[in-house]
Amino acid sequence: MFSARFKIETDNKSTLKDDRIGFYLKDAYLIVLSVYDRIDAIIGIQPTMAFEVSESIWGNRFVEKTIMGLRGIQSSRDFGVSLKTRIDHAGNYKFCLMYGNNSGLKNEFEMNLLGIKVIRFFFFMSLLKNLSLSLFANYSDAKKIYNSYSGSFVKNNTSTSAFFIGYKERNNYSLGFERFLSLKQNDFRKNGKLQNRFLFGISTFCEYFIFKNLSLFLRADYFDLNINKTSKSDSRYFYVAGCKYIADEKVFFSVNALAETYEKIQNR
Repeated sequence: MFSARFKIETDNKSTLKDDRIGFYLKDAYLIVLSVYDRIDAIIGIQPTMAFEVSESIWGNRFVEKTIMGLRGIQSSRDFGVSLKTRIDHAGNYKFCLMYGNNSGLKNEFEMNLLGIKVIRFFFFMSLLKNLSLSLFANYSDAKKIYNSYSGSFVKNNTSTSAFFIGYKERNNYSLGFERFLSLKQNDFRKNGKLQNRFLFGISTFCEYFIFKNLSLFLRADYFDLNINKTSKSDSRYFYVAGCKYIADEKVFFSVNALAETYEKIQNR
């Protein structure tokens, strides 16, 4: 059995040079259901699963993306082939393995010329009725870059790991915690040589419904562009606070405030 999804969207970045509105292809994939037992195969431009669970618990993407999407650690889409399976019949344990080209929503032909290949791993577990846990890992094999210090070509691969745990009772309250660590080889220049860059982030949030259709939410993030000890003045804190009124299932009104603070620059 087969199914497919085709989705076109536009945003403020899609405006053409002559001010006409442009569109981009967000989803275009084919699903082959039950290729073996409970395993489905998907091919095409599809979700990467990187923050699917955290976004569903957070539930306020219209205010801001979750931390990995906000900081550009992972794209929400990629072109590739994936296998998804439910380990148990109830779907409390799920597993996904994906092979893609890290194109995101960019031009496929251009990304193929770069020779970037990506392997992604995703595991989901519903520990209790409303408690969810997910693990995500990514390895991106990119072309080597030229090191002007040594006069040779060096690796520029990226690997990322992420963990999320969250609890949500619909129209009652929700809690979430997420952390990630991403390594990019030879992406940091210091003291006349290339070094590895380590990006690190944590995020925690909560939401409480005062009434069935009125809630308050809070969120705090910490993001460090490089936790290498030789890299300073590049971390920041991000805060979100607000209230949300649900007029209808897909109609929200929200008043919110966002703030970001930055690590002090040394010697200033």
